[in-house]
Amino acid sequence: MIRTVTKTLGLVQKVQQRNKKKYEESRMLRRSSEILQHQYEYELVDGGFFELLKGDNGILVCVRGYPEGLVTCNIEYYIKGNDKLVMSLDEIRQLEEELGEKLSSTRTHACPALKRGGELHKYFPTADERLLEYDIDKTLYEEKSPFQKILIVHSRSLGNLLVLDNLQNISESDLIYTESLMQRGKENYEGKEIVILGGGDGALLWELLKEKPKFVTMLEIDELVMKACGKYLRSCCGDCLDKYKGDNYEIIVEDCVKVLKKYVEEGRKFDYVFGDMTDVPLSSTPQGEVWDFIRLILDLSLSVLKPQGKYMTHANGASCPEALSMFEQQLNKLRVPVDFTSSHAFIPSFMEDWVFYQLDTETFFGKQVVDKPKRTEKPISLMFTGCHCRLTEVELEEVNTHLRGGRVENNLGKTTPSSPDRDSNLDLPALSSRAQHDKRDLENITAASTNRNTISLRDYYKSGGLGYLSNTWYVPRVAVLIARRIEPTTVRSFINIKCSRVQTSVKTATPSFPPYLQNDVTKHGVCIRKHPLTTRVGHSRQKRCDQDSISEVTGSFAWWGYCVGDLIFYDNFDDLELDRWDHQIWQPGVVNNEFQEYVNNRDNSWVQDSTLHIRATTNENAQNHIHSAKMHTTNSFAFKYGKLEVRAKLPAGDWLWPALWLMPKDNAYGGWPTSGEIDMAESRGNRELKYGDWNFGSEYMESTLHFGPDSNSDGREHAHFTRNTAAGDGWDRDFHKYQLEWTDNHVKFSIDNNELGTVTPGNGGFYGLGEWNTGNPWASSGNKMAPFDKPFFIIMNVAVGGMYFPDDATNPGGKPWSSSSGNAKQYFPSIQLKTFQGVIDFWNGRQQWLPTWDIGDDQHLQVDYVKVFAV
Repeated sequence: MIRTVTKTLGLVQKVQQRNKKKYEESRMLRRSSEILQHQYEYELVDGGFFELLKGDNGILVCVRGYPEGLVTCNIEYYIKGNDKLVMSLDEIRQLEEELGEKLSSTRTHACPALKRGGELHKYFPTADERLLEYDIDKTLYEEKSPFQKILIVHSRSLGNLLVLDNLQNISESDLIYTESLMQRGKENYEGKEIVILGGGDGALLWELLKEKPKFVTMLEIDELVMKACGKYLRSCCGDCLDKYKGDNYEIIVEDCVKVLKKYVEEGRKFDYVFGDMTDVPLSSTPQGEVWDFIRLILDLSLSVLKPQGKYMTHANGASCPEALSMFEQQLNKLRVPVDFTSSHAFIPSFMEDWVFYQLDTETFFGKQVVDKPKRTEKPISLMFTGCHCRLTEVELEEVNTHLRGGRVENNLGKTTPSSPDRDSNLDLPALSSRAQHDKRDLENITAASTNRNTISLRDYYKSGGLGYLSNTWYVPRVAVLIARRIEPTTVRSFINIKCSRVQTSVKTATPSFPPYLQNDVTKHGVCIRKHPLTTRVGHSRQKRCDQDSISEVTGSFAWWGYCVGDLIFYDNFDDLELDRWDHQIWQPGVVNNEFQEYVNNRDNSWVQDSTLHIRATTNENAQNHIHSAKMHTTNSFAFKYGKLEVRAKLPAGDWLWPALWLMPKDNAYGGWPTSGEIDMAESRGNRELKYGDWNFGSEYMESTLHFGPDSNSDGREHAHFTRNTAAGDGWDRDFHKYQLEWTDNHVKFSIDNNELGTVTPGNGGFYGLGEWNTGNPWASSGNKMAPFDKPFFIIMNVAVGGMYFPDDATNPGGKPWSSSSGNAKQYFPSIQLKTFQGVIDFWNGRQQWLPTWDIGDDQHLQVDYVKVFAV
């Protein structure tokens, strides 16, 4: 996957100078950084240009020049096939700052001025990465927190604007964003318990507190954002950020994931959870850290909702249908089934329509859902008297409620008298209560349908209607969004609406309107929005697949509603989720005559820098001197058929036995190996373990299927594949992708996308493959893949010693125990005698092997991620 960061580097020379200096700007980029090398360039038909630059470390920089003079630079710092950042985020920001400094020079001959407006930040991207120029006149605040770059600038039209990591977030003109997120007028928050995830600007908290909730908890990780907004965006957040605890609210400065997990453990439940954090990303597939975070937040949020509770969030711009569709696909895979609706609203500081989602769990908890009445399209005419939003006592939902009686009141609390021309006044009626207008709407519709096709909507939309007025009439929601200042004249406008179709007829231009009522502008006047704001209803269990998947999943972390190629399990180990990974607890010698005791201890298994570490340790004071960890997904996730990929670095250290493998969730066909075993990757930690010149220690790995009618009949020799690295490399030297493709036809093992071996049973199945003469334990299944036709769960562990290490191999210092070691029955009578004597011999010989464990992280099994895809 490739992720792109778009940075505006400024404006180049005038269009007239383009011909003789068309590539001067991009060549200057090469001179500005030693890491960039030219690849190719060409001139575009429209007079612009394109150049591709590449760094030694693999990053790509795409420079795009436009005939109008704008130059954009896309830095692509993810590379397909490599799941790690090519550059760290600090290095990326350093490169961006370096390019910015170079391109800000005023020496126009050698280095053309590419920025307009000095050092002010004026250009920000839309959701689909188009660039917008803002009327920024000053910077009020600029600081870097441990999490992001925080910028607050002043716009002459929007007021103060919060920018995080060069993306516009909220301005003093964006009340419509907050009201759309909370669906004000449609939801009743009085007496409700609410959680806000993110929302560091305080706007959502401030507006919710006006609705008289029982209690609101806000979880925000970046305290610096709250301090900045509390000072410079006070018209948005009021005084709620001045203190972190009030009578009916509390602000917790913490990672919301940790707090939500705590709430899950405590069994706390809420009426509403608001996700006011990450945008839905633009990507070709729903993979990567941001998508993982979104899925995690969705699952945790639904887990803390009460029956009939709701999760409210924003997504991305309406201009990004692919990203929105991908988000809805993720809603199909949640552990808790949901119904969802989406709505659009034009956000002034984004200068585009933004999409909001409302997830409803009430159908899952048993509430009956009544179908909405059938909609019949009929023409409706609305007359604007003077185009001052006075629609014969009509108020549309998307007109902000702070526009009142001939005056414009902005979010700063300041008012501006409207034009002295009465026909240009902005005069809106006060809202009536919901109890008053429900009956009135139906009366108006009845009268309208009797006399003409013109009706009075009054304040119907503010009541929370979704467009269903009766069995007959359907009125789409229309936003009256008026753009920038136009010279005042007398005006009269008519809007003809036929369901989703909007036409305008503007006879004369309108006077000045506030900047937050922005939209398209015609040459002669106001253009009413041509895209009515709509509500879509979806269901999270609809199956929309081009190809049905044969994969089956089970467990508490199993996702639903998947299609071929969908990610059905993913852990990138941002945290050690003990509800996802169980720890096996057992004494030495339970299987394979191994020496370790498996424990659930953070000395043996932990997460650091988004990587899982599993290691073996020693403790002279413990009853069992050797401890390690074995983690598995028995209860959380098991699957039948799929593609499993584990990116891991195997450990080094004498007599360590790392393994990535799968076992059946249920022994449907009997004990081992009759129900099967899949060993995706096994190796030995000894760097110098050899048979003659052949290293079968850390340079050797193997993948195997175990199957057979009884414990004395294992067909592994028919499904066993090995591979050695180059001498001196070893599987312990770097991360590799260990891959398993398991279908209803074959099992294939691969490493780093290179096939290791494939097992394809014939018509006789695995019984025929094993060529046994005993009874066939899988005959009744009717499936040639039996026993590999049942769900298996994932296991990762580091064992120590045991029968995996033959006596006749050579190793520096020798082998400190023998596979035929004598007894020590008085210690552990329940354990095989030779096993425990082997533990004693092994421990007594620790001077030989313990130094080989003292190599830091190289002695750990390190796992970057675990993925399972549907097939």
